[in-house]
Amino acid sequence: MTWTSFEVLFRDLVTVVLNGNPSLVSHLLRDDRSRQVLDLRRMDTEILAAPGFDLKDKMGDIIGSHDAFTRLETMRTMFAALCPTEKSVAQLLNDPALWLLAQRRHLIVHRRGIVDLQYLEKTGESKPKGSLLALTPAEVVEQLLLVQRVGLAVTRAFNDLVRAAA
Repeated sequence: MTWTSFEVLFRDLVTVVLNGNPSLVSHLLRDDRSRQVLDLRRMDTEILAAPGFDLKDKMGDIIGSHDAFTRLETMRTMFAALCPTEKSVAQLLNDPALWLLAQRRHLIVHRRGIVDLQYLEKTGESKPKGSLLALTPAEVVEQLLLVQRVGLAVTRAFNDLVRAAA
């Protein structure tokens, strides 16, 4: 749930920022990595049809509907394209603890929290293969504080982006 709260915050921020400032989508279109990650060349007609093909104030909803938001790499890529000068926030998004949180979320959602070889190889953790991922209360608090810190930094950066675009 900690990862999900961060994922929802990031997606909602991007949605609100782009709905209010659709010209900022050009930042994503000019960036090769974000174009590739979001595959903006192919728009699902159902997504375009939902608002009656009226895209005014809907660019954030369209970009935000993309499933790729569940991946940390997508968030990093989009943030870098939208806020290229925010190096300190980009560093927070590259924090290994945030990456580990994303890996743990993936394990819980896709493997019911059962530690597998792929998880062990990716993370280097020393948990027994086949065991249930168990976190201490201290680890949960650390993850919550991390998400709070990164979430606040991203929120401030997007706020600055909106102010600069106004």
